[in-house]
Amino acid sequence: MNMWKWDKKTDELTPVNLSECKMGPDERRVAFDEIDTGSVSTVFLAVEHYGGMLFETMIFGHESDEEYQWRYKTAKEAREGHAKVLEWVRSGMHGQCTLDAS
Repeated sequence: MNMWKWDKKTDELTPVNLSECKMGPDERRVAFDEIDTGSVSTVFLAVEHYGGMLFETMIFGHESDEEYQWRYKTAKEAREGHAKVLEWVRSGMHGQCTLDAS
C-alpha cells in the first residue's frame, strides 16, 4: 500500500509511511461546494488507489439516488474535475447522462 503526503501550496506529493500520513480534513480538502440539497467534495485520499489515483470527487446528499465518484492522479486534474462535476450538477444533466470528469 503506497501512502502519500500532499502539500497544498505546491501540489508536491511525497511518499510517506503510515506514521507520517496524518492529515486533518482541511489539509486533505481540494475543493468543496454546496449544491441544492447536498455538496460536491474533492479530497486528497493519501492512500494510492488502483492506477495511481490519489484524489477523489464525490457528490453527497443530492436529489439523485445515484452514487457518483471520480478519481484523479494529480491535484490539477482533481481541481479541473471538480469544476466539471459542479457545472454538470448545476446544469441539471446529472441523472440524464454520465460525465467523464477525468
